[in-house]
Amino acid sequence: MRVAGGPAFPPDQSTSSSPDGELIAGAAAAFIAFYTDASKAQRLEPQVMRNARRHGWQVERHGAVTVVWVHPPSSGARNSAQACVFR
Repeated sequence: MRVAGGPAFPPDQSTSSSPDGELIAGAAAAFIAFYTDASKAQRLEPQVMRNARRHGWQVERHGAVTVVWVHPPSSGARNSAQACVFR
């Protein structure tokens, strides 16, 4: 799975509505957002869910990481991504 991206620290991380880092995986099959802490990810989750629902995308969050699946992933792609980002 090819991945592009990296840290994207906003000027004021405590009030920002942006992740602190982003990766685009598998030719935009998934957007992976990293936050400095789980509370920020939780605070921003409703907005991510609304945006994803509007496009029919799937969202899963574990702690400070949120993955938005643009296309339903194969079990192999999901397992690879989960092994990488949720550990």
